[in-house]
Amino acid sequence: MTPNQTVFLKVSNGSVVALKLRTATATGATFYLASTPELYGPVASFSLAPLSSLNVSSSISKSADMNLLLISTTSTGVSLQISPLLSALGIRASPSIVVLNPVSLTGGQINTTNSNSLSTTTSSTSTTTAGSTSVAQNSTAVLYQQALTDMNTTNIGVLLKKFKALYNKDLSCTAPIYNQSYQTYNHNHILPPAYLSFANQSLYTPTDLKISESNTSKKNNVLITYNAISQSSLTTGPSVLAVINTSAISFLKNTTYVGIYYHLNSTNPTLSIYTVLNNTYNFENTIPNACAALVPQ
Repeated sequence: MTPNQTVFLKVSNGSVVALKLRTATATGATFYLASTPELYGPVASFSLAPLSSLNVSSSISKSADMNLLLISTTSTGVSLQISPLLSALGIRASPSIVVLNPVSLTGGQINTTNSNSLSTTTSSTSTTTAGSTSVAQNSTAVLYQQALTDMNTTNIGVLLKKFKALYNKDLSCTAPIYNQSYQTYNHNHILPPAYLSFANQSLYTPTDLKISESNTSKKNNVLITYNAISQSSLTTGPSVLAVINTSAISFLKNTTYVGIYYHLNSTNPTLSIYTVLNNTYNFENTIPNACAALVPQ
């Protein structure tokens, strides 16, 4: 698309919307969106940076029915990937989209996409379409991404990202570094006993938390699973199960601690597992080297 160009898109509910490239620079682009036939009426305005995307609703206030990804941008035009979303999924439109006062979308070059297309990639030189087979795949991928984005704003989501970074650091840990850390932060500089030795701790302490998503039996609900990865099968597997409803304002519906985190509340029954985990992270985060998660509190 080139600046001030308008394209018309047919979305999943059968309606047609007008998308106008308002401005474009090397650092980003601004778009207007309005339903047809009212080309002079309430519009949504949003900006995208290169390789960023937004979930957009053609009816402004309802569930998103398209995902826009800005592939590249210059002052002369942009390459934009537009993927359909099934509105029945209830995916929320991105909060950075704002509704403006009436703005005219007329003027500039106007292109019309194939009326049967549900997905289009458009640039200043080419237009391609994809059939409905990809709609469910795109919608599911965006649904999962929305759920993970929501999860990463919760207290436990933020904490688990921090633990993942700690676990990743431990891949570089060695016995001498571990022993030094243990002596510094525990037991008055005494070397660790055998059951807390580097050989034992490195075998059972995770080196990663891998995330997977799956659908549940309830509409708009996504199950996010945090899988611990270690050298031992005893401490490898699901550790946190979280259910996110992507259409709800209070989207975190349930959090279950399993596997390596299941018995944490027994260390202090008056504290929640989240509190115990947070206290553990705060201790381990004070250890500057590559063995932070290995050193017991």
